[in-house]
Amino acid sequence: MSVRRAVEEIIPFIRHNENEQSNDKDGLSNNATSQIRNVAVIAHVDHGKSTLVNALCVAKKLCKGNELFMDSLDAEAERGITIKSSSISFVFDVPMPEQLRRNTIAASIQGSSPSTSSSDDDSKKMVKKQDTKEDEAKKSGSEKCDSQAKTMKKPQKKKKQKKSSRFDRNAPLQWHHTPRDTTMPTEKVLLNVIDSPGHVDFSSEVTAALRLADGALVVIDCAEGPRVQTRTVVRQALAERIRPVLFVNKLDKMFFLWPGDYEACYQRILRGIESLNAVIQQNDPKLMGPVTVHPQNATVAFGSGLHGWGFTLRHWAAIYHNRCGISERKMMKKLWGDNFWDPKTKLWSRAKTLQRQVRGFNHFVLRPLNNLFKACKDYEKHLERQDVVVSSSEEGKGGGGGDIGKWMRRLGVSPNSAGLKNKKGDRLVGSRLFGALMKGWMPAAEPMVKMIHQHVPSPLQAQKYRSEILYAGPQDDAASRAMRACDPEGPLMVYISKMLPAGGSSSSSSSSRFLAFGRVFSGTMKSGEQVRILGDDYYPGAKHGLFVKPVSSINHVMGPYVEAISGRVGPGAVV
Repeated sequence: MSVRRAVEEIIPFIRHNENEQSNDKDGLSNNATSQIRNVAVIAHVDHGKSTLVNALCVAKKLCKGNELFMDSLDAEAERGITIKSSSISFVFDVPMPEQLRRNTIAASIQGSSPSTSSSDDDSKKMVKKQDTKEDEAKKSGSEKCDSQAKTMKKPQKKKKQKKSSRFDRNAPLQWHHTPRDTTMPTEKVLLNVIDSPGHVDFSSEVTAALRLADGALVVIDCAEGPRVQTRTVVRQALAERIRPVLFVNKLDKMFFLWPGDYEACYQRILRGIESLNAVIQQNDPKLMGPVTVHPQNATVAFGSGLHGWGFTLRHWAAIYHNRCGISERKMMKKLWGDNFWDPKTKLWSRAKTLQRQVRGFNHFVLRPLNNLFKACKDYEKHLERQDVVVSSSEEGKGGGGGDIGKWMRRLGVSPNSAGLKNKKGDRLVGSRLFGALMKGWMPAAEPMVKMIHQHVPSPLQAQKYRSEILYAGPQDDAASRAMRACDPEGPLMVYISKMLPAGGSSSSSSSSRFLAFGRVFSGTMKSGEQVRILGDDYYPGAKHGLFVKPVSSINHVMGPYVEAISGRVGPGAVV
């Protein structure tokens, strides 16, 4: 996909007030601002922020897997770190929230739109009144027949069959990645992702990124946990009233450091999540509801940004819940914490009383991943001994080739597929083969997009509690009210975060022309419109630091590229 085509997908979201008639066709709701998510990616240096953002770029086919799309400066490519914060936007299809999905299905059955809820409520009230009158008439008639009814034999009530929670060995396991159900209602979501530096010398770039975001994707190394800079930027994000979600990166490192010791891997991951939650609890502004992150709530994802794969516990719960005889939601809770599985009795317990009992996360998540990793390493040794060709027919033969063939059969992968070969056409082996198989099985973009969509607030929600720290004027004036309501009809309020060279973030900083990079919080903005610019030294009532200038053009930043857009831009847009 070209950059220009990606920008054309974004335009209906930021110009939603002009396209209300075409929202249904575009998969947008009546207020497209509710489908925007502004996220900053924050972490310590070298913990994998840019590689995770790059996984989203690969999912939208903006670049290939071995290219870092966001590294636009030569110094960034040379040093291998992010120096300047850069923004990029994506449009993804995601499943609707459960309540909105029910409303949509009910509306499609009744032949009306979900937005016409008030008229439906009135008709329901009328029906209820009629039903109560009929019930009263029935009750008066039924009282006369009570004496006759007592003499008759009461029919025996059928006992309700309890839903079985027994282990079903024959239940199928959906190992391979199944395509999305086309019958399930979906909606489009716009992700404005801002990749920020992790080095302490570039903290000002992190500040510029956080002011534009409503949520923060915190990235930690699974072995190192949250480092000093991670704690600093998380405190800063909470001070800006930004809701965090977590990605535990470099999970494949565990299989090198602690091969086969699943409990050591679990304890190291648990320690990192608990350390981050301790920082969150100490700095929680108590205005956003619960903000701590937990794997069983799908606010924590795991994976490898470098190899482009990731998952939440919901993915594994979908695989196992039928066989374990419990719901998917209960299975997610079983896969974390002190929940132990007995492989012999096939029962769960809250405490480990027998040696054979295994923690749910270790048995159902880490063990299959380690087995696949071991099969890939054994296949590499197998090829060193003799030159063989692996095929799915080798399943069950044992040995290195048989194990990897079994896994390929499970995942529905052909051994001759292009994704399992390098540029020269040779087969991938070892950790590279493991990364390629995992990328096809669990692409990192899917869990990240779902987690951000479900747990990061939209501008409509976030600006209600963020506007008072963003706007220094009176909190009861028209501008403040418009910002809290995210009102496109209110006064135009734009926060300018930083200045970019006119040629994009890849241009030299010595350029004579710069573009203002910021976010629209209320009102609508269009090219040629006169706006008041308040400088750093401006205060209410002062004449200095105040400028009136026209908006020369409106552009959208896509990593190293800047694309011009036309028309009005509404609240929630990062331009």
